[in-house]
Amino acid sequence: MRTLVFVGLLSLIAACSSLSSTPSEQDARIALESAMKRTGPLFYRRNASEFFTVQSFRKTNGILGEKSGVKSYTLEFESEWRALTDLNNPFYTRKDNFRKGDLVMFTGTVDFIRTEKGWRASAVRCYRGGIQQPFCDN
Repeated sequence: MRTLVFVGLLSLIAACSSLSSTPSEQDARIALESAMKRTGPLFYRRNASEFFTVQSFRKTNGILGEKSGVKSYTLEFESEWRALTDLNNPFYTRKDNFRKGDLVMFTGTVDFIRTEKGWRASAVRCYRGGIQQPFCDN
């Protein structure tokens, strides 16, 4: 009987801690990679995951909040992407064109909202040189 109560108590503690936890770095990386599969440079009519792969991803900060009774979390990140192909566009400046194999540094944010079943990504934004990029907006 004591074992059953102890196991029940441990389960309750685990459930409560998962309810109060914040999204992980891995959750944000998955959200970024998912957004890259849905969006990309409009002039190519292809998604960003056809041009880049995420080489590294690191959380730099996190902000917990609440709006209209809905818990939110913004995870800030730095990420290094490898160009899978040449990306040359006459509308871009020279520094925004990439050659296959180039490593490109991006920063960004992933916004999450708390649902009954856990955290859900609601927006992903990427920046390069302080300018918002079209590669992962959703």
